[in-house]
Amino acid sequence: LAMHWHDHFATSSEVLGGGRSYYMVKHVNMLREHGNGNLRDFLLAVSRDWAMLWWLDGYVSTRRAPNENFGREWFELFCVGVDNGYDQGDIVEAARAFTGWQDRVLDEETGLRHMEFRPDRHDDTDKTVLGLLIPGQNVTDDYEAMVDVTVDHGPVAEWFARSLLQGFVMEEPSPVLVDQLAQVLRDEDYELAPTLETLFRSEAFYSDEARRSLIKSPVDHALGFQLSTGLVVRFNELHYALDDMGNVPTMPPTVDGWPGGEQWLSAHGMVERANILRDAIGDNDCIAEQEAQGLDLRSLLPTGTPTSVEVVDALALHLGVTLANEERTRLVEYLDTQREGDGDVVSDPFDPNDPDHVDERIRGLVYVLGQHPGYQVR
Repeated sequence: LAMHWHDHFATSSEVLGGGRSYYMVKHVNMLREHGNGNLRDFLLAVSRDWAMLWWLDGYVSTRRAPNENFGREWFELFCVGVDNGYDQGDIVEAARAFTGWQDRVLDEETGLRHMEFRPDRHDDTDKTVLGLLIPGQNVTDDYEAMVDVTVDHGPVAEWFARSLLQGFVMEEPSPVLVDQLAQVLRDEDYELAPTLETLFRSEAFYSDEARRSLIKSPVDHALGFQLSTGLVVRFNELHYALDDMGNVPTMPPTVDGWPGGEQWLSAHGMVERANILRDAIGDNDCIAEQEAQGLDLRSLLPTGTPTSVEVVDALALHLGVTLANEERTRLVEYLDTQREGDGDVVSDPFDPNDPDHVDERIRGLVYVLGQHPGYQVR
């Protein structure tokens, strides 16, 4: 859920240098804290977030020189969508409302910095946004007023309903589904937890149209595989692989977030997905890390003394892969054979009590399943 909001409110750590790196730690914790809370509180926390203030130039937006970057994205990407009930005048007025914050040194010795509100940098005159007056004041910022005006008088519920449906159900939800979930969000007074519960219990969520309709991002694919199997990859290798596929958490390419969808399934991307699985099953350093964490691959097998068929079925189910009969047969044959040094394949039935069989063949089996077309979707 935090990763979904990270994409929705795309903010990158790449612009954070010097003593500001921990701004992103605060940002991620903010997404986790507010991601299933009240949407008004969430929007307020996002707008005052230190990483966001730096990312979209809120820290340089002053009464004398209001910066429109955050105000524009506030409407276009974060709250209502492009050209959806606001105009350039609203962006200009929002920019004046979003003034007053400054990046300052917190500790001269360490170089750590922080964001603080400065009343003398804030535009304390009246603003009119979406036809509503935000009275001038110079006690605090106008961010809370901006949240209330936008939520109460813009199509915010519809925008967030669409975001949640696209993130968790299907790429192109119907207007009817969007309107229904938006009404739930309004009825719940913009509380996200009951809205999410309604979504995850809905017929739409379990519909044939929704099932396996979303393509996994590299993060979904790589992290899901590791969490499901225990075959962890060392952090540096994981980082380099995700970087190569353009999906490093905290580093979205633009304020639009990550591209998503079929763009994740490029030829290069598919090769890199296989490469990260290869490291997970066969890289010596990764295997040492797995052993240090107490990995026992037998925990992935059915209890007792399962047959090769039962092992294949269990692991396919565990990874959410539906196998055709021919695929199932070939994987069973893989478990029950051994390739010798000269390349000959000989019969050698899988023994779940043989540690070598478990280590070699289960690693190989999950490697194949992790590249199955069915494992690329969710």
